Amino acid sequence: MKKLLLGVFTLVFTIVNQVNGQTDIWYVGNNISIDFSSGAAVVGYGIDNNLGGSLGEGTTSITDPSGKLLFAVAGDKLYDGGGNAVLNLPAGTFDVAQGPMVIPIPGKPGEYYLSVLSHATTGSSPTSIYYTISTNGTGSGNLTISGPDNLSSNLTQGQTGVPKINPDGSVSDDFWLISHELCNDKFKLFTVSGTGISSTKTSSAGPSFICSAPNFDNMGTMKFNGCYTKMSYVINGKVMLFDFDPQTGEFVHLNTVTTGLGQVYSIEFSPNGDYAYAITGLDNNNAGQLYRFDVTPTGFGPPVSMGA
Repeated sequence: MKKLLLGVFTLVFTIVNQVNGQTDIWYVGNNISIDFSSGAAVVGYGIDNNLGGSLGEGTTSITDPSGKLLFAVAGDKLYDGGGNAVLNLPAGTFDVAQGPMVIPIPGKPGEYYLSVLSHATTGSSPTSIYYTISTNGTGSGNLTISGPDNLSSNLTQGQTGVPKINPDGSVSDDFWLISHELCNDKFKLFTVSGTGISSTKTSSAGPSFICSAPNFDNMGTMKFNGCYTKMSYVINGKVMLFDFDPQTGEFVHLNTVTTGLGQVYSIEFSPNGDYAYAITGLDNNNAGQLYRFDVTPTGFGPPVSMGA
């Protein structure tokens, strides 16, 4: 049950509008899927029942509007619409907080970018790459895959994305893809368009991340509110809240809560954005703890325990 809850909290990072049904069914892998199309969570069969312990994190999927699988990532493999493994991803992708993420290619229906993060270590090798995937219906053999293309090195294990906002306030077809550099205070922003994903800028905000154990400031998750104006980044004992300008891509650090939050690993905003909920626990030997935070204009309020 704990592993299933970890999956619900951390594993699905598909940037699509939920109204069209493409996120109604989550394929978690290891013979587990969760169908929300009826309004309740119904457990079903997943992608592969031979993945063993390779599903701590880093699983994602995309379906068509009727809920039929287009493709999924589970473990270190990409699966087509028939559940066949068709591509080996970089080793260790499964062991990354927000490893794979599906982004619809702007202006190209049925085509997607798959952004993949591998282990966050310093060096010249890219930790962030992306594939371009075209779908032809559902079922076996429905994918055409190109890439990978390199994005950046020296990144943490967190990535997320939100639509860009135009100067007139309308929602752009393009996206921001966001990660964070290692060992500093810089967010790394990429522009996602119909022609590819390109590095655009960095935005310095908040505390500088620490590179060495036992702090593990490379492991954590980034989540936005529904208006794309506030983002939380949680890492180990830090729960950070930022203001975000979706037009310019600039971050402003509001505050960091650290009291009693060891091993905090994932967070979600409530639908109205008034609250955020963080969960702790990075091992199988201790029960995770759930905390609620008030979201205010000046930062998070103190954590309120919701139980184990």
